[in-house]
Amino acid sequence: MTEPKLQKTSAAGEERKLLHDRIAAMQQIGRSLSSTLDIDELLDRIMKAVTSLMNAGRSTLFLADRVKKEIWSKVIQGTEVKDIRLAFGQGIAGWVAESKKLVRIDDAYADDRFDPSVDKRSGFRTHSILCAPIFDSRRHLLGVIQVLNKIGGPFDGSDEEMLSALSSQIAIALENSNLYRLLEKKAQALERAKQEAEQSNRELDLLYQIERELTKEGHVDQVLDKLIALAMDAMHAEAGSVLLVDESKGDLYFKTALGEKGEDVKKLRLKAGEGIVGHVAQTGEAALVHDPKRDKRHHRALAKKLKFSAHAIACAPLIADGEVIGALELLNKYELVKKKERKPLNFNDDDLKLLTLLAAQAARIITDAKRRAAAAQEERLQTIGQALSGVIHDFRSPMTVIAGYTELIAREDDHERRASMAQAVSSQVEHMNAMVGELLAFSRGETAIYKRKVYLNKFAQEIEALFSVDTTQSKAELSVLCFCNEVAHFDPVKIKRVLTNLVRNALEACEPGQGKVALTIGAQGQDLVFTVKDNGKGIADEISTRLFDSFVTSGKKNGTGLGLTVCKRFVEDHGGQIGYQSNSTSGGRSRGTTFTFTLPKALVS
Repeated sequence: MTEPKLQKTSAAGEERKLLHDRIAAMQQIGRSLSSTLDIDELLDRIMKAVTSLMNAGRSTLFLADRVKKEIWSKVIQGTEVKDIRLAFGQGIAGWVAESKKLVRIDDAYADDRFDPSVDKRSGFRTHSILCAPIFDSRRHLLGVIQVLNKIGGPFDGSDEEMLSALSSQIAIALENSNLYRLLEKKAQALERAKQEAEQSNRELDLLYQIERELTKEGHVDQVLDKLIALAMDAMHAEAGSVLLVDESKGDLYFKTALGEKGEDVKKLRLKAGEGIVGHVAQTGEAALVHDPKRDKRHHRALAKKLKFSAHAIACAPLIADGEVIGALELLNKYELVKKKERKPLNFNDDDLKLLTLLAAQAARIITDAKRRAAAAQEERLQTIGQALSGVIHDFRSPMTVIAGYTELIAREDDHERRASMAQAVSSQVEHMNAMVGELLAFSRGETAIYKRKVYLNKFAQEIEALFSVDTTQSKAELSVLCFCNEVAHFDPVKIKRVLTNLVRNALEACEPGQGKVALTIGAQGQDLVFTVKDNGKGIADEISTRLFDSFVTSGKKNGTGLGLTVCKRFVEDHGGQIGYQSNSTSGGRSRGTTFTFTLPKALVS
């Protein structure tokens, strides 16, 4: 009884030892596989470890191509065969790939699924086979692991368990390797993107610097000088220029030029297509020239005349609204070796790219300047037209006074009264001349107001005299009250026009024979306050929110809608404000309108 018991104990010990050895071997495989991410080295280690651990004659790892539906061997040990490709379902390994099931075969040639063609090519004789699929974490097929010809007999169940465990480890190793390669590619892509981003940041920094500098100057020549200077500094160029196409003649003129010969260059003109810069302006195609002397487009006569030698040229077209309007050119790139020693360099594609961006910016600057000038000219003409309309509008008041006094003079026998009326006519003519002079000054771009000392009592009397004829004809009451007998400082011509418009509007708003208009001149501290109040029909609702806009009028015969616009502009020119309060007609009774405007700090201390 003792001997069988010893035999059982010995067999159990051998099984435990085998299990221990296999676990240790798998741990060693895990450490080995985790020590490298290189796919070729990784697969070589896998096959050596599997062959040894499975006690097999040969091992083959097939990787799966799920798109082509085939498997292919990456490593084969012990034969001359370097590459095997099998379609899904072809041979034992192909069958495992298609079915995704482990298979164990004791006699390969007795199995219909076995493909003996590989044996024929390699001279190897296959006996037993153990083949298992390899899956990733999402159960997608990664490949197939196949071991052949177990030494000492066919494969058994424990071998199946071992190969299944190995396939899991291989799957992890393959996924890690694939992930590493993916990350490596992404790292390389990120590095390229980083370099491109750094280049873009340098370009953006330059463009931002240019934009910031350009906003400091308004004149286009100064703006372009700054742009050229920054471009030369950024690309280490000795000279730079902007040339524009003369729209009337078609040739090129230098809008700006910097460098040793900059002032001489500004005096020159080029024919259309002449020189490299002329060619660029004519064709709209940028140019990099590394040896201008050998380029047939190079303007040798001009270089000789200027005594300036060019070894490198970069030139980009200025394009606006789809048309070439000129070119931006840089000459002679260099590297500063010592304090005063320069090493000649060639402009490169990055330089040309940046120059093209700067050319687009220069084109925008030039076209914006042209548009602003055209808009300013158009606005000035429109403003002159409005000013002329305003003067013509305001001419009616003195002309009415002149006509009235002329009629009275013709009927008046009293010499003194005739002289007084003639003086009133002369005063109105003087007022009209002042308005004409103001318009002419405005047409020359002189828009300033002309303040001078004004004696308020006398000024109030002049305003009252202006409307003596109007009040006589309309049978309206006009009271002019000045509550500050002081000296003020404002433009009397313009303020007289403001009051003339307001008082005339008030008189016209009143019912015939019932009108009452009051003009008061008062003070709040150093500010002058003018008020014109009437008992007329008030402001129509449809124009109440835009009363001071140009050409807004309602119910006035021959009204132009310019009077209050002129008033607002003249008051605001003095730094003042104008407004009104009005009560519309209610129950058949007119409640009137009150206009008020202020002239800040107008009183003389």
